[in-house]
Amino acid sequence: KMEQHEHIYTLRLTERQAKLLSYACDQYSRLICGQDWAFKDLMIQAWEKRCKEATGKAVDKKWDGGWVSMNDDAERYCNGIKKRFWGMARYAMFGVHYDDTADILFDIHQVIRHQLWLDRPDSEKSNMTVDASKAMQFGSEPLPEIESADATEEKLKATRIVDLPFSVRVLNCLKSADIETLYDLLRVNKISLFKIKNFGKNSLAEINNYFKENGYQWGTEPLEYRSTTSFFEGNYYLPKKE
Repeated sequence: KMEQHEHIYTLRLTERQAKLLSYACDQYSRLICGQDWAFKDLMIQAWEKRCKEATGKAVDKKWDGGWVSMNDDAERYCNGIKKRFWGMARYAMFGVHYDDTADILFDIHQVIRHQLWLDRPDSEKSNMTVDASKAMQFGSEPLPEIESADATEEKLKATRIVDLPFSVRVLNCLKSADIETLYDLLRVNKISLFKIKNFGKNSLAEINNYFKENGYQWGTEPLEYRSTTSFFEGNYYLPKKE
């Protein structure tokens, strides 16, 4: 349950940003738990980056002792770190419920990972991989919610104004301005609505209350907009998730 002083946020990400955020949450949750392969992954990536800068190849048999030697060093160092600071022997590890921060980060990773799986073409999906499973909550925070922006836009376009809980006056005013969907309404600058006949402060307050209850914010287009600009290319906002 949310505390009263807490807020809910929405975050717009590109597909690559979502993948990187998922990866970062997964890696850091594993680092907190002292899982040595998370340390090892970072060490190998750092070495391969240096190798590529020096030789043009990520793996070179001779540079800096070669990849195999580096991999052996990384494993030895990681085991030493794990034993010294986590008190764990080789191949031992902590997992879920060891640390709440790690659990929350892993929950975020699970949610994003599954959404990315859902967004793949059917030909690229496998039901046998871990990302095909819905997230299970391990941390103390509720599971985050994620939705494809493309799907959200289509949902807004499919939501008709006449199906919203507005008064007859507001519905008639919006209809007269050819505002037929929630998508249309969210694009409009609220001040420009006063150009509509019979639309006044009470009508605006009614829409404002609906927006506030559902986490929507006004757009910036004048009432006369008839642009083909995508909903997500302008200054518009997705609903907050509660």
